[in-house]
Amino acid sequence: MAVTADKRAEQRPSSEFAPARFLREVYEELRKVVWPTGPELYRYTLVVIFTVIHLDIDWQKTFEDYYSTYVSGVLLQPATAMAVEKSAAPEQEAQWYVVHAYSGHEEKVKKNLEKRIESMDMQDKILQVLVPMEDEIEIKDGKRRHVQKRIFPGYILVRMVMSNESWFVVRNTPGVTSFVGSANSPVPLQEKEVRAIQKQMKQEAPKIRVEFQVGESVRVVDGPFTDFHGKVDEINPEKGKLKVLVNMFGRETPVELDLLQVEKVH
Repeated sequence: MAVTADKRAEQRPSSEFAPARFLREVYEELRKVVWPTGPELYRYTLVVIFTVIHLDIDWQKTFEDYYSTYVSGVLLQPATAMAVEKSAAPEQEAQWYVVHAYSGHEEKVKKNLEKRIESMDMQDKILQVLVPMEDEIEIKDGKRRHVQKRIFPGYILVRMVMSNESWFVVRNTPGVTSFVGSANSPVPLQEKEVRAIQKQMKQEAPKIRVEFQVGESVRVVDGPFTDFHGKVDEINPEKGKLKVLVNMFGRETPVELDLLQVEKVH
């Protein structure tokens, strides 16, 4: 009479090493499983793919909706949730917060955050995302050109009503590394800081980026002193001028020149 696998297991001495006995039982159970054949596995995979495409499931939105629903008081650590709630204004007014992002990718992070705000329906909590920029005139290789420069490289500004949900949306945006503040407590900008940033952004006259330094050797490339060599004595970036000490008749003579009229001596 054949002895079944279960009976054989019962007949083994109780002194058998426990892990070995466990692995043996797992092996015997796996032998009972009827695994699908190759063609069957192929058919099942096609059915799953077709179902997903047919239903057109937006997995990202489903994921975001789930977390936006349950993040309050559930997913955040108690200390973080408490700190976020304390940082919110008592009257729940929107305030400006500084967010640290990957340097050089500020615009990309801004777009990522704006997409999340829209997909998670947070327009009433997160009102504005800003990468502070200012106009600047760059003088390089004898050419003057207008460029836009980031005022705070590696940072973006977000005007928002701070809550667990809005904190979660911003903090988990790709490219965002942290809020500026102490530990897990975001600190809003003061009103005077906001006004100073806005003033800097709205300057009518663009700044001139000067690559020269006082004491640096230069050569005059335009005007009556062309090909004269000298040293930079004074720089006036607001006017786009500098004074160069040019060697004339055995003595250094200060000459005022436009930034475009000189070049560095390499």
